[in-house]
Amino acid sequence: DVSIMIVDVNEDPTLGFYLNIEYTNKTSDITLVYLLESVVANGYMMVTAWDGMLEPLTSGTSVIYIDPIYLEQAGITSIDKLELIIQVYDADDWFSDDILYGVYTIYPTGLTEEDIVIPNRPIGENETILVDSSILEMTVLETYMDEEWGYSLITYIENKTTDKELIFNLGEVSVNGYRISSLWS
Repeated sequence: DVSIMIVDVNEDPTLGFYLNIEYTNKTSDITLVYLLESVVANGYMMVTAWDGMLEPLTSGTSVIYIDPIYLEQAGITSIDKLELIIQVYDADDWFSDDILYGVYTIYPTGLTEEDIVIPNRPIGENETILVDSSILEMTVLETYMDEEWGYSLITYIENKTTDKELIFNLGEVSVNGYRISSLWS
């Protein structure tokens, strides 16, 4: 029903790391939505967005980017292992079973799983540790004012469990005693 092919893997000082892809809807009667749920580079989840929609029996080309600022924040100079969590579903029936859902791993530098060493992340002097338990660590790396989004935080979160997928979100935020609407998950 589906084909997704990485045609090329590149790195550019301005664009960052990117994958050129070709994808195909092989179904004869279903419009498909392709969604990159998340990307994990060398064990660090990256902020990235990619999606596409294809009518039956059509193909498309696209590019998946990983911004160099996120690689820099994680201390990644070479992506040795890249995990793509991809979902494909029926555009007209969101409640139907996924056509495809899975984790797909590539090794862009040719190293094997045994050769890859993911170093422990050192804590910087201006960072604030919010939680550090046996289950998770959450640290605020930096704060800044964004013209579009307002006051913003860059966070580092580590899931220390070996068998649980954790979901994080902000339930309530208070700034100087005032409850403020926030967006983060």
